[in-house]
Amino acid sequence: MCLGVLLFIKVVVEGYVRKIAGLWSLDLAERVVREKTGSLLAIISMVLHLVCLSEPVDVKQRKKRKIVGRGVVAYGMAGLVAFSYGLPFVFFVIQKGEMRF
Repeated sequence: MCLGVLLFIKVVVEGYVRKIAGLWSLDLAERVVREKTGSLLAIISMVLHLVCLSEPVDVKQRKKRKIVGRGVVAYGMAGLVAFSYGLPFVFFVIQKGEMRF
């Protein structure tokens, strides 16, 4: 996870220094934006897995602590998959974008 965070920071700094794309840019034509988006998706996925692993397995303990992590993980992972498939689909199919290296 630390490597994913370092990669994300490196790509954001690279995009800022070269003035290629802003922090919130989703223009997949730029390599920097594709790497930034991919590393952010990996970081969010790892955080969701850590949330899932931190839950107690015992049902009584889970009810006592009132954890809602399973729903967060399930909907979070579904949202990540939808975003990771939806963004390239919109960019390449609907907008007919081309990649730059």
